[in-house]
Amino acid sequence: MKAESPIRLCRFESVNPRRVRTLVAGELWYSPPKQFNDLEDCRLHLTANLESISSPEAVKKAAEVMYESNVLPDGHLVNRHFDFLSGYFSKGLDNSRGKVFRVYSNMNQAQMLREEIIESTGVCCFFAAEPTNALMWAHYGANHTGICIEYEVDLVDGQLPQQLHEVNYTSQWPPKIDVRELLFSPASAIARVVATKRACWAHEREYRIVGLDMLDPASQGKGVSLNRPAWLSPKRLICGAHQVGDSQLNWDMETLAKRVGVPRARVELTEKGLEIRDL
Repeated sequence: MKAESPIRLCRFESVNPRRVRTLVAGELWYSPPKQFNDLEDCRLHLTANLESISSPEAVKKAAEVMYESNVLPDGHLVNRHFDFLSGYFSKGLDNSRGKVFRVYSNMNQAQMLREEIIESTGVCCFFAAEPTNALMWAHYGANHTGICIEYEVDLVDGQLPQQLHEVNYTSQWPPKIDVRELLFSPASAIARVVATKRACWAHEREYRIVGLDMLDPASQGKGVSLNRPAWLSPKRLICGAHQVGDSQLNWDMETLAKRVGVPRARVELTEKGLEIRDL
């Protein structure tokens, strides 16, 4: 993505003690995609076009050497991933045609990989949608009883930070991932899976910070709170329209805004629709 620095992104969410602690501590909460409301999140179609490979055994050997020496260009996959992915190059051999290899795809293996991704990857979601977006408040802002935090993202030479990915919305579903991409560039391949959704979600204009292998799959879907990146800064706390009249909640939000060090505002329903009023 090429843009003028900086850009603004929003997080719509409910108000709860954990989120308050995270905001005040200058942290972000990373969740596993398994918790997300899109049941198809992180689906993928695993392929290996072995016909284009002159020596698949050499590819497999090169991958084994890289894993054994822990030398990878952009990250790593755990051993169990490597074992079944490298097996594609052996299973893809068509013995009747010598060194001509067929396209090999295994839905069970793709599902195994997806399960690992949605349990072990940490994701923090943001939206380029306007803070007056009614659907975002309804779906993520606890029906206007929650909050919206506006963040500012510093870009480098007009590019997004490496960890931040603009979600790609597509009608070609699920996205195809080549086994070689997973073997040799696992972080970028998995980030592409995590940052791809069906076109019907395009109204959200979502961005995701993706942390490969950040979570322990044995944690039963629990997320983790980590320090907010230096390139991301909170700029405004916007309260939902239904917080009006709740004096304690208003006091809590005023206190929270001061502790985070940002101004406070509120979404209000007017004759023109939803508008933001500074407080």
